[in-house]
Amino acid sequence: MKINHKIYHLDQQVVNQIAAGEVIEAPHSAVKELVENAIDAQATEIRVEITKGGKRFIKVTDNGAGINAEELETAFLPHTTSKLRKLEDLEHIASLGFRGEALASISSVSRVEVYTRTADAAHGTYAVFENSRMQSQKPVGCPEGTSILIHDLFSNTPARLKYLKSDGAESSRITELMTRMALSKTDIAFQYVNNNNIMLTTLGDHSIVTAVESIFPRELASAMIQGEEEKVPSSDQSISVSGLIGQSHMTRGNRSYQIFFVNNRLVRSSFLSAAFEGAYGESLMVRRHPVGILYLNLSPSLVDVNVHPSKTTVKFMDEELIGEVLKRFVAKNLRHYATFASTKILPSTSESSLQKQNSVDHQTPKNNESLGQPMKTVEEVSNDKTSKYYDLSNRAIPPTVQENLYELPETEEKNHSDKQSYFIQQVIRNKAYRFAGQIFNTYLLLESDESIYYIDQHAAHERVVYESMMKAYQQESVSVQQLMDGQILQLSAEEAEVVSLYENQLFKIGIEIQKYGTLSYRLMGVPYEMGTPVGIEWILDLIDDLKESYRNKRTVPTEKIIRTACRYSIMARDSLSYSEINSLLEQLGELTPPLTCPHGRPIIVQLRLYDIEKMFKRV
Repeated sequence: MKINHKIYHLDQQVVNQIAAGEVIEAPHSAVKELVENAIDAQATEIRVEITKGGKRFIKVTDNGAGINAEELETAFLPHTTSKLRKLEDLEHIASLGFRGEALASISSVSRVEVYTRTADAAHGTYAVFENSRMQSQKPVGCPEGTSILIHDLFSNTPARLKYLKSDGAESSRITELMTRMALSKTDIAFQYVNNNNIMLTTLGDHSIVTAVESIFPRELASAMIQGEEEKVPSSDQSISVSGLIGQSHMTRGNRSYQIFFVNNRLVRSSFLSAAFEGAYGESLMVRRHPVGILYLNLSPSLVDVNVHPSKTTVKFMDEELIGEVLKRFVAKNLRHYATFASTKILPSTSESSLQKQNSVDHQTPKNNESLGQPMKTVEEVSNDKTSKYYDLSNRAIPPTVQENLYELPETEEKNHSDKQSYFIQQVIRNKAYRFAGQIFNTYLLLESDESIYYIDQHAAHERVVYESMMKAYQQESVSVQQLMDGQILQLSAEEAEVVSLYENQLFKIGIEIQKYGTLSYRLMGVPYEMGTPVGIEWILDLIDDLKESYRNKRTVPTEKIIRTACRYSIMARDSLSYSEINSLLEQLGELTPPLTCPHGRPIIVQLRLYDIEKMFKRV
């Protein structure tokens, strides 16, 4: 068969259909373009309706400016817009879309009906477009604004139609898009209807909080912080960051709840995700991702929105500065407004569970200073006239009878008792608590006004050691505790190679290892903050972690080595003396939120009196 190599000028309809593949790749793309056009038209109410995942029918209705009857046909022509006139305007785009930019593409791959009326028009206009051409136009009565109805998307391009996903999958993409759109414009009332079911409704009351409460799961919405805006000080380039960020204990297994808007445009950016997660530092658990809804307002010259036809991908002109402002916003608001995870304990009524609880083997304290106390009789309790709070510093008097008067202002406590910063500054530093004991040789219990705080002693000490070691490392003032005889490490060839590779980094943080034969090393010193770890398992585990990274050809930053070494602090099931507990609590008072261990686990969980009373049906 002979191939014809003659060059032809493509028909405009074919050109439009090719262009449609760049802008309208699926139903959600059409919805996005039409909603953005409605936003640019100054709409305050937008309603989106779809059937069969948008493949059968899409309707977008707004109460915006509308389109003049004489301009309607022009709006559906390729390369028509009301948003720019010359090349230089591309560098200062502040709108979301160009009214008419996507309309030509949509009308080339579907049948489109339009109802529109401007504020000064006596009547509206109805028009039908198909195959990139206006089929009919006539005056009609309709409200101010625009309604665009799309029928049978891609029906005239079967090759493209067959590559669409199932109705459910396409609906899911539109649902995700609509939630993002509603979050981007809290001054607009959105409604989204899928197969005659109302899926989403927002009030358009300018409140990101009420929008989130309407869209997100209740548990997630309640664990988010409305942050104070962060701006670039004294800069010619305008940069500001605002929005909601999730608490460190409220994370997800993927980044689907990380939502970024740049100049009110929804964007996807690995750079912004990396900067956002980096701001959480070590407060995140491994393979967990924080949630957030962040709004970046930038000078148009700092961002290029024309990287991709869909405009969900943007290019930043000063990533270092933008990332710095973003991180500052997250870190500052976590520090000031982080709250505790609260526990909801459900009483068990099953006989088996009660038997299991009664059979728990409680370890016997090993010395007179451990915290196990005999339970008081009713008479002893009624005769106990102790004060509400006490300090552990005077151990000559048992904690149950120690008096210490540290009352908190009632109104202030009620407003701020769930804040981690309040707990550190007011409860711990002022010793405004009653020490209620240690349970399972793992958790410390503090009572303060109408809350009980459960403290994971290992996680708390691990964070304290990490902060101390990091500070000493950064100030080049590491203190080393020398081991009398040293501990011999018999290593494999690969382990010895890893130790040799990281020996200098280990030395800088206070871990001194000397060569002691071909494949042997002697551990001669450990960081003072760690104390003297029992046995050599901890250093072998550390070498294993370094070996895994070495195997994967990844360098290990010193901070990660410190984080790994800190695992071997006070362990769970260790019985602590009063002096050790008092010291640990004092050191907690020197930390800053978020209160997590270096690996992201929470240090403290809060249980309120109200929750306890609910369990006993008192409220």
